[in-house]
Amino acid sequence: MNAKQIILLISGLLLVIIAGSIIIDLSKPPVQNISTFTVVDYEGRTVTLEKPAERVVSLVPSALRIITQIDGASKLVGIDNKALEAEPTILPILAHPEYLDLPNVGERKEPNIEVILSLNPDVVFTTQSSDNADTLQGQLGVPVICVLSLPEADYDFFRLVGKVIGKEQEAESVIEYIQEQTERITSITENIPEGERPTVYLGLWTNEKIITNTMPSYQGVEPAGGINVAEDTAPTTYWGSAEINKEQIISWNPDIILIHWLSEPNYMTTQDVYEDPDLQNINAVKNRQVYYSQTTSEGKDYARTLAELYYFAKIFHPDTFQDLDLNAECDSFFSRLYGLNDYYTEWTTEYGITIQ
Repeated sequence: MNAKQIILLISGLLLVIIAGSIIIDLSKPPVQNISTFTVVDYEGRTVTLEKPAERVVSLVPSALRIITQIDGASKLVGIDNKALEAEPTILPILAHPEYLDLPNVGERKEPNIEVILSLNPDVVFTTQSSDNADTLQGQLGVPVICVLSLPEADYDFFRLVGKVIGKEQEAESVIEYIQEQTERITSITENIPEGERPTVYLGLWTNEKIITNTMPSYQGVEPAGGINVAEDTAPTTYWGSAEINKEQIISWNPDIILIHWLSEPNYMTTQDVYEDPDLQNINAVKNRQVYYSQTTSEGKDYARTLAELYYFAKIFHPDTFQDLDLNAECDSFFSRLYGLNDYYTEWTTEYGITIQ
């Protein structure tokens, strides 16, 4: 065998080896970049997601608010019926009227399975018991995350939603902003002696013309330098509220009363409280210190919670916060968290937020 034949033989062998390696490589399945992660929801359930969700269904307004505030609006593909019914005042829809064009997916108690499946979501947010959430997850075949809007400050809600939808940095930015704005008030009120802090009673759901539902823990009262008279009362509902009686309110004798109000005729007014014969000896009534408040109307919204904190501070300690410009400050909250400009006037009109 001459040199030329040897070279051809070696070249042929090399071609066979190269061709074989190519065939072997092509026969292998493509390598997938799987970024599976888990989260623990508010029912203590460990839920696995293959990737940050791009198609999101919300069955509760509380999740809708957080999704919107952390810049997740473009990921939303279905909206709950309760949020749609609150359309005239709920901030996410005011900020994003295009939400009204999204499919109605029912609500947490009666989700529309057929509609949700048609949207091909990556995740569904709801408020359910663990068993019901597991059942819903089985029906849908997609991760179901349970959330809960707690009455006190709860930044883990932002972190949970942020991780699930791939908006962790945005969530931390919102948390930092809320904490900074809160500390502008608490850095002052934390130095106010307890004896100079007014006692405060919150009357909820006065659309029933009663004043005996309250909230033992409410985010704005203590930071604003007040004392919630119901703070030691055991909650009687899943949401943290408590039902009491007038005798208890009389016994507490609050310096200030805040009542849940909307600009609708069926709600109790401050005048109704002032004229209630059972409450005439209460300090708040005698000193004309009854005010309107959003309280838990439509659930907690951190933009409105910040606004209420500043409003409460102005009521509780008028001399200390006499230079506080509620209009400018509150407008900045609605603008930062929702992109709503000049909303303060509408907010005060809808909820009666005024300083006497």
